[in-house]
Formats: sequence, C-alpha cells, structure tokens
Amino acid sequence: MSIEAEFDSTCQRILLADRKTAGIGGLGERGLHKILKCFIEPDESRHEIKVEGFVADILRGDEIVEIQTRDFSPLRRKLPVYLKNYRVTVVYPIAREKRIHWIDPTSGEVSGGRRSPKTGGIGEFLLELYKLRPILPLERLCFELYWLDVDEFRMLTGRSRDRKHYGAYRRERIPTRLDRIERVTSPDDYLEYIENLGDSFTCAEFAKSLSMYPGAANRALQTLVTLGVVERIGKRGNAFIYERKLNRGE
Repeated sequence: MSIEAEFDSTCQRILLADRKTAGIGGLGERGLHKILKCFIEPDESRHEIKVEGFVADILRGDEIVEIQTRDFSPLRRKLPVYLKNYRVTVVYPIAREKRIHWIDPTSGEVSGGRRSPKTGGIGEFLLELYKLRPILPLERLCFELYWLDVDEFRMLTGRSRDRKHYGAYRRERIPTRLDRIERVTSPDDYLEYIENLGDSFTCAEFAKSLSMYPGAANRALQTLVTLGVVERIGKRGNAFIYERKLNRGE
C-alpha cells in the first residue's frame, strides 16, 4: 500500500469512528490532529504520554513527535525540556488546497464546498518558526511538513448578512488527500525554498517569490537569519540585501 493510500485509509477509519459519536459539527479542532497522530503512530499506547511535566503527542523510544496544526508558541517551553533527553519531530500540516463548507449552528446542516482561492505555502511555516526564534537553532530537532488537500468547516456565526464574516470561525479541518511529506532537518534543507532567488536578494524579492506580504516576509527572513541560512550584507537604496550563507551540498 502506498503512503498516500495508507493516509486515506487512516482518514476514513478515524472519521467513521468519530461521526458515529459526534458528527462533523461536534468534532472540534481535534480531527486533523487526531488523523495525523494515528497515521504517524498507529499504536495508541504511545499517544499522549507524560514527559517531564508535559504531555507528548507521541513517544516512541527516544523520539517525541509533537503535532502542531497551528500556533508554534506552546513549543517554546516544551522543546528545550524535551530535547535534553529525546529527539523531537514537529509535524506541521500545510493546506495546499482547501474547500470551504459552512455549518448552520442551529440545524447542523452543512452547505458549501467551494474551492478557496487561498493556498498554503512554505511562508506560513516560516512564520510559525519565527515564534521559536528565541530558542533556535536547536540540536536533535526536525520538522515534517505534511502538504494536504483539506475540507475546512466553518460556523455560520458571523454578524454580516450572510453570517460568513465578523464572527464566523473555523470549526474543523478534515484532510482529503496527502500530496507529499517534506522533512526539514538542517539549515541546508531550507535552501530549497529560496532556490529561485539569486545568491543575494531583497525582502521584496523574497516576498514575491513566496507570495507573502512584506511584513510577513520580513519575519520569515529573520527566521532564516536566525537559522544561519541567510545573512544581511548591506543595502540597495532603502532596501536591505540578504545573501545565502550556505550552498546546497556544502
């Protein structure tokens, strides 16, 4: 069985079990997290294990796996503690394509299924890493990026006429397809994400390359500086110039 087929099988198994008890409207934000956890480690005896005052998503031997479906901030306290005695893999899903569904909070009816024009990219991962800058770089830490197609379910609780804005919120994300898994273990691995730039570049050029807003791109660049991937070497007019510190294969 291919890894994609295995992932699909895990999705169907978890969703079938949960829908018997809750339905989509009652799954909460745990669906994506639970599917990833069961796919990565089918043995549930290794799930939710207390380690050094925290609860690890997965503990197997000398490795801890933490699944972060969003905000990396909680990892700032966990990682320095875990890494004293364990290797740590942080799993982060990126929605490369998503369809938006709406849930009526009164009836529970699900509607929609529109494909979102917004797509996930590596920039969002770098922005999450920015929150870890005070403790980076760290030995024995790696990241696994799961590029997924997802169905996103939102609640019709907004204050706008169509109830889709000003208070509507995301209830759940359900993966529908695994596209690929990328493992990031060293600064050299980040070079792939700036390969289409020259050896030196500005923040504006970096932002255009990754389809990011300037402010977000600046934070992402600071992350790469902290990791030792790039460095700031001067200015071009009013713009700072960045240069690769590494070359692939060195």
